[in-house]
Amino acid sequence: MFSNWIAQDNFSNYMMKLQKELKKNNTKEMKCDSCSFCCHARPGNLNKEDVENLAKHFNMTKKEVFQKYLAVDEIIRGILCLLPIRTSQENIAGSFMPSRNTFDTDPCIFLKDKKCELHDIAKPVVCRETLCKNEEGCNIPSWTREDLKELGWDGYEEDF
Repeated sequence: MFSNWIAQDNFSNYMMKLQKELKKNNTKEMKCDSCSFCCHARPGNLNKEDVENLAKHFNMTKKEVFQKYLAVDEIIRGILCLLPIRTSQENIAGSFMPSRNTFDTDPCIFLKDKKCELHDIAKPVVCRETLCKNEEGCNIPSWTREDLKELGWDGYEEDF
């Protein structure tokens, strides 16, 4: 547990430093400039519509999308969310994300050549509505255990 706090603190410091650098070049109009900061900071949480859009885009079932690209994470004790895995996390797709992986610095799996693969097609709502240079966030979609189990999650949450 202690090592997770250190990792979280190091990650937070790293991201705050990057955010300050990005704000230096910020204009008054807040819009995505495709800098990929958000894609490295924390891939956007998905809602049900996002999962449906990904399934259509990849011509897969929602369960297949979950098993290949997504993981369950816990925002606050008992509040579950669904995230795209990061490029180094293919081994945890379709399962619960151990807390040690929450603060990895690898980018979202959908970031290809410094551009969101889903940007013009199926970009998740949180990714569209949250601006990394803006300290105000947007509503983070949460999921019930039952909804996640419908996607194929086994409900296993142990932090290994």
